[in-house]
Parts: sequence; structure tokens; C-alpha cells
Amino acid sequence: MYLCQLFASHGIIAATIDANFLNGFNFGENDARAIVHLEHLKQFRTWAGTAHHPLYGKIDLNRILIVGHSRGGEGVGHASLRFSQQG
Repeated sequence: MYLCQLFASHGIIAATIDANFLNGFNFGENDARAIVHLEHLKQFRTWAGTAHHPLYGKIDLNRILIVGHSRGGEGVGHASLRFSQQG
């Protein structure tokens, strides 16, 4: 949360994603993490385009960065690949 607050103090939206429920799957775990990341991005897109939402018009969807560590970092790689393929 410290990093989220630090980013917010500079006008950067940051969110943490807890995907520990995916731990232990032997097949498709990183793809599942990628989907979780991409679904969060879709939610931000929805909020940015919804009139009367506090984030309406405040998110530059052309300047998105997703990061992760450990298994989350692997999920980010998969998410980036999926996102780039979607165009």
C-alpha cells in the first residue's frame, strides 16, 4: 500500500491485485493471472468512460503500465502478450 500511496501522490493510479487463490494450479496459472490483470484494465476503461464516476475522463488509457513480482511478474508477461495480440 505504501507504493500505491506514493504513486497516487504523483497523480498515478496504482492498484494491487491479490491472485493468491490461483497458487498451486499446475496448468494455466500464468494465463489466469494475465486474465485477472486484463480484467482490471477493462474495469478502469469502464470507469474512465462512465459519466458521473469519479474517474470519468481522468485515465489516459494510452499510458498504462502493469507490473508484478514473482508469479505476478510472469502473469504480466502473459497479459502483455495477450494485450498486444488484441490490438
